[in-house]
Amino acid sequence: VFPQEGLEIGGLFVFGIIMALCTVAGIGGGGIANSMLIYFFKFETKPAVAISSFSILVCTTFRFFYNFRARHPEKPNMNVLDYGLASIMMPTTLAGSEIGGYVLLIFPSIYIQGFLTLLLAFLTYQTTKKGLQIHRKEVAEIEKQAKVGGEHDEGNINTGLQG
Repeated sequence: VFPQEGLEIGGLFVFGIIMALCTVAGIGGGGIANSMLIYFFKFETKPAVAISSFSILVCTTFRFFYNFRARHPEKPNMNVLDYGLASIMMPTTLAGSEIGGYVLLIFPSIYIQGFLTLLLAFLTYQTTKKGLQIHRKEVAEIEKQAKVGGEHDEGNINTGLQG
């Protein structure tokens, strides 16, 4: 562990900040964590996946305890955590973890890295596509409100001149 190189010290700060941002955003950050562990700390793919999974566990545990008593903004009698959704997702998440563990044991590191790269590229494409869709919808809504607001302003001006 010691002595640490400059790249590793910088990696600690970058890794911590990126994982905190991923936790706040609610995305986990596994794909990003793998890449950072490989780049900054020179891990092989398989140990990077294991450390990434553990860091996600730690981040989500802290997030759970942080949000444990938080109330839903629109429903004051409800907790912000959706336990119904968690109970539906948990079995598939655990099954995915088990299958992923076996895949990690069976396939060589180069295949794992290729799968992770393809998955990250696909998720980047899907996220960009969804972001552009949301952006177009928001711009159309803003233009619609500006048009409606402009008509009301003109009506007020005309009414004021007539009266």
